[in-house]
Amino acid sequence: ASKLQEENQKLKEQITSQREKHELSLEELRASLEEASQHALSAAISSSQEEIDNLKQQLFDQELKHKNIVNELQNALNHSNSTNAESSEKLTAASAEIELMTTTNTDLTKRINELEVSTAE
Repeated sequence: ASKLQEENQKLKEQITSQREKHELSLEELRASLEEASQHALSAAISSSQEEIDNLKQQLFDQELKHKNIVNELQNALNHSNSTNAESSEKLTAASAEIELMTTTNTDLTKRINELEVSTAE
């Protein structure tokens, strides 16, 4: 009976030892899984942040291009307005000159007619 109790005790100790080893292995697995999850989460966050940074840079570049295009269009419009103003001034001056020439031609025609009448008399 004593031998049986000894064997029983040894088996209990072996079971206890095995249970402790399994619990330890299970705890190690949990810790390892937690660490792997943290690494995966960190990598995903880092990747997302990198993508966000890239998209922000693309947006900044597009806004800069947009501003440059708007400036070019504004410069072209200003140049066009300036050219139109110059053309308008030239047209006004030419119109006044034509009016003066027409008046002069009318006066000259009258004078020629008067001279012709006078010469004919």
